[in-house]
Amino acid sequence: MSKTKSTCPPAGCPVGRFFNEWGASGPRPEKVEAMARCALQVLKAVRLALDEWIETLEKRSRPKTRRRVTKIRVQ
Repeated sequence: MSKTKSTCPPAGCPVGRFFNEWGASGPRPEKVEAMARCALQVLKAVRLALDEWIETLEKRSRPKTRRRVTKIRVQ
């Protein structure tokens, strides 16, 4: 595994610029671990939201069962 630090181009990615500047002041393992845990929680929340959205879309696309209609003659 390479020990080179991957960077995001600052002009094209404000999030990458934030992390590049944040990490430039020196190693902060406890903050990096906290950010990793937060990122994991955000990704899990996104996954839950997507799962609910998929279920909603699947329910809409299911064909509805036709109800039987009984004709009633009225005098």
